[in-house]
Amino acid sequence: MEKPRDTGKQKVRSAEVGTDILKALAELSPATSLSRLADHVQMPASKVHRYLQALIASGFAEQNAATNHYGLGAKPCA
Repeated sequence: MEKPRDTGKQKVRSAEVGTDILKALAELSPATSLSRLADHVQMPASKVHRYLQALIASGFAEQNAATNHYGLGAKPCA
């Protein structure tokens, strides 16, 4: 079975979701729980978590190891 051609719409949607999560992190700063963030952006926590992992890997978000709360990373300020 052939994979459907990517028209770029999915990439644009992914970027929109990522920026929505970044904006929510800014609004809920300095840190917030995954469940509160998911409620704020009205998305399932599992989906938000996947995006957070990518944002953390790129330095745009960070997770506090002691509280497991998420916040903006240093990358946007650099």
